[in-house]
Amino acid sequence: MLDLRVAKTWLLGQNTTVELAGEVFNVFNENTTLQLNQRMDEPAPDPGDPPPDPTFQRVGEIVSPRVLRIVA
Repeated sequence: MLDLRVAKTWLLGQNTTVELAGEVFNVFNENTTLQLNQRMDEPAPDPGDPPPDPTFQRVGEIVSPRVLRIVA
């Protein structure tokens, strides 16, 4: 995952500055998994059988999609 930030600062007078910035989060719009259900409530009766919990290995949360923010 890649986040980028570009900023430019201008000096106004001796003690005042103004900054304009642009930020992009999740540049490549990756669906990185943040939360995955690892809990299996009971063992499968046969090693070849699927796990009894239907939410086992289900993705619970992924990274937010690409976000662009402009700040002044």
